[in-house]
Amino acid sequence: SSPLTFLLNKPPNTLCSHSDPTSSVPTVYSLLPASPKKWHTVGRLDKKTTGALLCTTDTKLVEYGTSGSVEKRYRAVCMGRLGEEQ
Repeated sequence: SSPLTFLLNKPPNTLCSHSDPTSSVPTVYSLLPASPKKWHTVGRLDKKTTGALLCTTDTKLVEYGTSGSVEKRYRAVCMGRLGEEQ
């Protein structure tokens, strides 16, 4: 069967790992439809971070997206003022 790919808007308080036996926090994989192939994320976001997360069953896409050959850009919002040391 053909690979599946989803662009998931990751909600806060979800993990990007397949399982964490020490945590009751849900994983992003619980938000994806059932698939005969194993789901993978292209990169990771922290537990509290929200945003776009590419999820796929295509291992070649995962390798390409995590190989360092793809330029990544991040946008962050800061509440308050940052000093020079920050």
